[in-house]
Amino acid sequence: MAMLRIDNNPSGEAYRRLIDYAITHASFFVLAERGQLARDRDVGLLLRKLRPYLLKTYESGVVMGTNAIGYTYEDTIYVYRCCPEVGELLKSAAGSLFDWQHPKLPEDLGFWDGQERDWLVNIAHERMASLQAGEEEAARLREELRGVFLRGAFNQELEPYLADALHHGADRLYLSGFRLQEVPDGVGRISTLKLLEIFEQDIRRLPASLFDLEQLEQLTIYTADLEAIPPEIGRLTNLTHLTIGCCSYDRPQPGEPMISIEDVTLQELPAEIGRLTKLESLRINATGLRRLPPELAELKQLKYLDLSRNRLEAVPHETVRRLRQLTYKSFDGNPLDGESIR
Repeated sequence: MAMLRIDNNPSGEAYRRLIDYAITHASFFVLAERGQLARDRDVGLLLRKLRPYLLKTYESGVVMGTNAIGYTYEDTIYVYRCCPEVGELLKSAAGSLFDWQHPKLPEDLGFWDGQERDWLVNIAHERMASLQAGEEEAARLREELRGVFLRGAFNQELEPYLADALHHGADRLYLSGFRLQEVPDGVGRISTLKLLEIFEQDIRRLPASLFDLEQLEQLTIYTADLEAIPPEIGRLTNLTHLTIGCCSYDRPQPGEPMISIEDVTLQELPAEIGRLTKLESLRINATGLRRLPPELAELKQLKYLDLSRNRLEAVPHETVRRLRQLTYKSFDGNPLDGESIR
């Protein structure tokens, strides 16, 4: 048995199936009141409904280092017995596993076994969760807990990993360590993705299928040398965060040369980037980028702009001034022909 990572946020019917499974297989469930965080009136109402099932309380320091839920001081940890009736309360109180956060709800709904060891861990604000299961059991749970995207040895290879992401309707995907030379077409078929992070040093092109992910909100690409950002990026109209970083190596080899910024192929942003009108954060680092398109001024929601360590020859002050929501900007590490950054 091992704690297997849950790589998505089980929601809707998947969340309800997970609660039913946990109530049946675990001995206790736990909730936290974080003393340093504000809470709504509804938190107290729910705790009163759960009071008949309460077994004990702990100060968080008592379980810190033993149970994942005890990670800050000044907290109260509530330990409840598992039974079908309380499962119905948990299902009606939230719509997903990561809903369990102040101020709307008590924090970090989790489950313990009979020895009060972690059985299901949920750090909701960090979107981190894991479930205790053996590899064979986890593979079997693929159907029983559809929508709960477990990661283990059974799907560690790329093809089963992508197949499970599609099967479970994953909302986030992390590609790193697969030694990829191109982004698999299968990624573009996972239409439920809202977050995609790729850290693969040998990827040089972004395929058109990547820009079929209409629900995507966060896209991060780290690689050694990227040829271009395709104009099709303008189709990702729900994107709020975009990060592109070159000169990045997920498996650097001692003694092997690494690419310098001067040799990175990417030198411009497409005008279509101006269509990303929901974009709040834009980071383009360690590229050969020399100038910015005037269409950048169309990013009216942009708050964070990091264009450090590129090859920019000048700061487009007029474009930047039109970004009325901008609260942070950085052009550090660019040549800029001696121009001061205002």
